[in-house]
Amino acid sequence: MNKKGILIFFILLFFIFTGMVDTHSFAAGKTFVENSGESTTKIDIKPMEKPLITVWPRKFISGSEAFYISGTATPDAEVLIFLKENDRTLKEWRAHSDKNGEWFFFSDDILKSDFYQLSAMAQDETGAISEPSEEKNIEVDFSGVELGPIMITFGNLAMFLLVILSLGIIFIWFDIRKSRQLKKSLKKEAEEARNSLYRAFVDLKKEVERKIEMFDSRPGFNKQEKIIYDDLLNAIKIAQGSIDKEILDIVNHFK
Repeated sequence: MNKKGILIFFILLFFIFTGMVDTHSFAAGKTFVENSGESTTKIDIKPMEKPLITVWPRKFISGSEAFYISGTATPDAEVLIFLKENDRTLKEWRAHSDKNGEWFFFSDDILKSDFYQLSAMAQDETGAISEPSEEKNIEVDFSGVELGPIMITFGNLAMFLLVILSLGIIFIWFDIRKSRQLKKSLKKEAEEARNSLYRAFVDLKKEVERKIEMFDSRPGFNKQEKIIYDDLLNAIKIAQGSIDKEILDIVNHFK
């Protein structure tokens, strides 16, 4: 018997004679029998219990709902969760069982439309790992748009379009507000131009009328002076009518 075997033998004798252990379980699948002369002690080393997946989505709509699973395992153990596609592991998640051995897990990971296999393994604090649980089949439908490796959910797409629409509305609102301010400014300038032009025309009219009065103060017109006199009067009437019409059109345009 080598040194390791002798050490194990004495440890077992210690447990036997102190009455602390008669049968003990370990994370393995073997049975050891030790003879100590007068008595025989049987030690069962049992495998770690497989976790169970009790709740899982048979059909999962990716992109519109959360992926949720739950089950039971050895109390206070780490649960390794595997999602496979054709025996190829795509996702590996971790959960932890409570003192009653219950565990759960949820994720918002995006999955493409396909058929998947779900399984789990348990690992205790010593590092011992159980056998895989029974595989559960899941059918996944992706709720969104697939552009090669890029997947956009309908929810994200709607949010993106909403942002674009909101930005468009804000831009149009600012453009309308700016146009109104510009229109108001042009209207004000048009009113000022109208008043300035009208004052200039009034001054011009007064000057022309003064010149005409100079003609009137003379005893009479010759033929050429009569033509100039009549043309000035006619030009004043035409100019006044044209200016009033154009200014009125400008004002009406900005109402």
